[in-house]
Amino acid sequence: MRIYDPAREQVTLRALQGTETDIELMVDVPNKDLRSLNDLVAARNWVRNNIQNYPRVKLRYIAVRNEVDPNNNATRDYGDLVLPAMQNVHEAIVDAGLANQIKVSTATYTGLLDKSYPPSAGDFRANVPGFIEPIITFLVQNNSVMLANIYPYFVAHGNMNVSRPYALFQPDAPRVNDGGLMYSNLFDAMLDAHYAALGQTPLGGRNLKIVVSESGWPSDGNSLATLGNAGIYYRNLIAHVK
Repeated sequence: MRIYDPAREQVTLRALQGTETDIELMVDVPNKDLRSLNDLVAARNWVRNNIQNYPRVKLRYIAVRNEVDPNNNATRDYGDLVLPAMQNVHEAIVDAGLANQIKVSTATYTGLLDKSYPPSAGDFRANVPGFIEPIITFLVQNNSVMLANIYPYFVAHGNMNVSRPYALFQPDAPRVNDGGLMYSNLFDAMLDAHYAALGQTPLGGRNLKIVVSESGWPSDGNSLATLGNAGIYYRNLIAHVK
């Protein structure tokens, strides 16, 4: 599971305490907290209130902001705040003795890529390395992971050459050959494009693991965004992961 504001979703956190299920949780740092977490004392308070106060929740990841993009007017002003907040939250996690259980990262998305097809050509846009490479260094040094939001819908909606079966994991989907690797679905191709982009960095990004932090399919809005297609996507995604 992923929750985007632990202070607002305390009911969820309390419900997950000591559950008999294997539900693991990702917790986000919301926008309103990001600037304050550039202060270590504030970061320690945030970790105590939102993490340590729920010791029986199976917390796995803290996502410090979501989809910050130097090319997006809505998020680019957060760029300079992300890494210092990650560093402070990580230090607070270490101080709490939770570093082996909880990894600190940030959630990126395909919008940071200049190329994503074929997957092996995946690369970051020209002005992205200044933002992402220091974050990659932090993740490598602290044995963390890169979080990535993977949405085949947006690629399929924006590119008429992408077949619907290929985006929906359907068995009749065409196969795409990339240097001998055969892709039967768009999800895997997009994920590997992120791996390829990380591999282009000179900072150990090739060795980073990617954890998919979001995926989905809209159920209304156009001929592709239907309840039926959404159901097909979710069922096939779950089967694919299993």
